[in-house]
Amino acid sequence: MPWTVGRPGTSRPFEDDAWELYDLRSDFSQAHDLAQRAPERPAELTALFTEHAEQVGILPLHDARVSRTPMPNLVEDRTSFTFHAGTVGIPQSQAPRMVGRS
Repeated sequence: MPWTVGRPGTSRPFEDDAWELYDLRSDFSQAHDLAQRAPERPAELTALFTEHAEQVGILPLHDARVSRTPMPNLVEDRTSFTFHAGTVGIPQSQAPRMVGRS
């Protein structure tokens, strides 16, 4: 999967990118990369990511500065949302529309 990094027009294989691993329960600020301590986990999670990305049709990945990878719309045609304890970082584009509503 080629992708663009650095200046647009310079490419390197996606597989050459370094994946990072954080325990968000104890390190929400992502200050401590655990990938070096457990090198098998990033490889497992990369394989899982690739499998799911293929299933939802977002491959190949692209540099968002050049072109956007289509993402599934999580709010389209929904009238009910359930947020569980620990839910954080919901992008505004994927959150329930609350403008002009009580």
